[in-house]
Amino acid sequence: MKKILVICAGLLLCSNIAFAQQIIKDYKLANTYGFNSPYIVDSISNNGKSFSAANYLHSAINSKDFASYKNVQTNEEFLTLPKSNKDYTLSTYYFEISTTSFNKLKMEILSNAMFKLSLADKKVKEKLTSESSIDSATITTFEQDMEPGTYIFGLTLLSENKNVDYKLKIILPNEKAELSASGLTLKTMLCGENPYSVSISNNGKYYLAKYSTTDANGKRTYRAEVRDSKNNNIIYKTDEYSVEWMPSSTLLYTKSSDKVTSINPLNSQKTTIAENVPEGDITWLKNEKQFILSQTTKQDNTLGDLHRMYLPDDRIPGWRDRTNLSLYNIEDNSLQPLTYGYHSTFLNDINSEENKILFSISKDSITIAPFTFSSLYEMDLNTLQIDTLIYMDEGFICAQYIPASDELAVLGNGNFQNGIGLNIKKNQKANAFNNSVFLLNRKTKAVQPISKFFNPSINSIKVRNNYLYLLSTNRDSISVFKYNIKDKSFSLMPLNLDIVHDFDIDSNENQIVFYGENYDKPNRVFSGSLQNNNITEVYFPKKDAFSRLDVGKMDTWSFKSKDGSTIDGRIYYPNDFSANKKYPMIVYYYGGVSPTDRSFEMRYSAYLYTQQGYLVYVINPSGTIGWGQEFAARHVNAWGDYTADEIIEGVKRICKEKTFIDSKHIGCIGASYGGFMTQYLQTKTDIFAAAISHAGISNITSYWGEGYWGYSYGSAAQRDSYPWNNPELYTKHSPLFNANKIKTPLLLLHGTSDTNVPIGESIQMYNALKILGKEVEFITIKGENHGIVDFQKRLAWQNTIYAWFAKWLKGDNTWWDTLYPKENY
Repeated sequence: MKKILVICAGLLLCSNIAFAQQIIKDYKLANTYGFNSPYIVDSISNNGKSFSAANYLHSAINSKDFASYKNVQTNEEFLTLPKSNKDYTLSTYYFEISTTSFNKLKMEILSNAMFKLSLADKKVKEKLTSESSIDSATITTFEQDMEPGTYIFGLTLLSENKNVDYKLKIILPNEKAELSASGLTLKTMLCGENPYSVSISNNGKYYLAKYSTTDANGKRTYRAEVRDSKNNNIIYKTDEYSVEWMPSSTLLYTKSSDKVTSINPLNSQKTTIAENVPEGDITWLKNEKQFILSQTTKQDNTLGDLHRMYLPDDRIPGWRDRTNLSLYNIEDNSLQPLTYGYHSTFLNDINSEENKILFSISKDSITIAPFTFSSLYEMDLNTLQIDTLIYMDEGFICAQYIPASDELAVLGNGNFQNGIGLNIKKNQKANAFNNSVFLLNRKTKAVQPISKFFNPSINSIKVRNNYLYLLSTNRDSISVFKYNIKDKSFSLMPLNLDIVHDFDIDSNENQIVFYGENYDKPNRVFSGSLQNNNITEVYFPKKDAFSRLDVGKMDTWSFKSKDGSTIDGRIYYPNDFSANKKYPMIVYYYGGVSPTDRSFEMRYSAYLYTQQGYLVYVINPSGTIGWGQEFAARHVNAWGDYTADEIIEGVKRICKEKTFIDSKHIGCIGASYGGFMTQYLQTKTDIFAAAISHAGISNITSYWGEGYWGYSYGSAAQRDSYPWNNPELYTKHSPLFNANKIKTPLLLLHGTSDTNVPIGESIQMYNALKILGKEVEFITIKGENHGIVDFQKRLAWQNTIYAWFAKWLKGDNTWWDTLYPKENY
């Protein structure tokens, strides 16, 4: 992997050292050309200005082609500028500065030529005079606050081709800095192109990949392309966001407003195949003459100054909307209603051979946990006759047909069919977020729990002939497993990715397309043959940018807890790691019940912190899914039990084993349930020097009652425990009721419009810690919900996190004080 160009050699990785003057000697020459003065028709132009060659400094420059520009290096004190045989010579150079910490950069430019300095192709400084010698030139100073990352500067210089030598020297005087070979920041991670969907034509000859591109201002655009499966050549491109495959042919289709259009990717021909189609999502039957239309009737539940709530979820916008199914026939434009009623119906699958569909209905039952129960029905499209397959089950999620079989593949949690597939201890309750797969016979209604002893949690199912392809949370990875229905065996598909985000397989199981990432490499698209496992990387959107990064290594690190359980974790290292140094460390753990997986591109990516000189310890303690049902069930009615003790134990053990960890400077961070865990940990230990809780829960009771999904999440996290029958769980485990025990400096972050974990959770903890005289800061993010979505706000939010850790783990409060100056109040 090629390292980024470092332009200031000899700087040490130390945050509080002032360095001697550095002279930039490595440049990239973008262009150089000469031009003559124009014929002066008049002394001034129509805007009253005289000719000035300095105007040519304002010609556009482009740093996007930085990597392709010619390297120029000088061992001399000055860089001598090129000359041409014209009156003037214009030269544009680029150079870059990478920093791993927040710095107040000061740059001094000494040249006897006129010049314009640009940063990210925008002018930041200029000098519009020239001198006859470098000795008579004056220094131009530029100052800039630099967040961690890589900055590309452009310098366009204009020299007259007289008997004068034009020179350049750029100085960083006594600069304190930490230079890096990575340049990885949240912005570089968020920007650029990423795949978000892949699908394959029914016969496997072609596949469709969709991409989104985020620019430097956060604006997102979309595109899609169709490739030939044999040679991966692109045969069709489109900006259509909603393009999908038809079920049987190699045609694509789109639905926009009231029109459905087919597209032939081989010749780009578009044909309108249905008009005046009502709004809704469509799913085609294999005959491609009919489709199921899912229509939603909207009912505004926010109107009126006085609002009567029907149920707790009636606070959620759109809760009163209802979806029903219809059958649309394109030959006569007829629309046959299939379902009608108060409760929404959801299409699960279509059996075109038998002309039947599966649909499900969920009904509220507010007095019985988990408060929502689901039923599955099969409908004959010829007669509209119904067969009830599952009725009011608390664990059912969805079902699919298995071709030429009476069996259905059913996805459900451990409570499906009264716990027929449970594999937990007698005193445990199932974690409702840990999913399993079952076989259901349509005729006998018999259920087989086929993944009872299969530890990964199943996210989704694709049925192909006699095989089930299962996208599964597999410990700290997301993998695809293949289940053979006949011999009842599971096998891991060798896709060589840590995280598979999406995949598709043709109907004959010959071809596969998928995309995903590794722990140290961004998303790529792959395609290949399942028959000979000949898989190739088709497209790596961020290849050029990633080739310039050095992200460091990762090691797995596990330990045995006091009860004998293996607690897995990972440790990430800075790219220039040395075992002879001491490093501050950041600890990160799961939020909700999903593991902290190996994703490279995520908001809490470990490499965003190793870039700044931290070690990162990621731990997946008890309660997370992916390690089996029993491990996941430890989350229920625990609220920190097991989990907190294992985090504390893991941190102490890894510090004892890894002598390069600075055990006096360890920070921790988590969001949502992980934010709760951050707060809860500080009530039990003082091993952390800094802590960050984003959207964390401080009072389990108020979260249970006020969060949109508080009570329903509680039906999983504290099954059958309520404030009136188990008040100790709600108080003893709430950080708010133990705030006096907190000694660690705590940063609370919260979106003001958070509906999942209301901002009051942070307000309560902030008030308590301020009254107690503790070290606490509270930063709100205006208008943001549970996740920070707005591009610029997300960058500012991340910088706040960096600055807090720099203050408490590196002893450098420069960044924090710049973002949040001290005020008297």
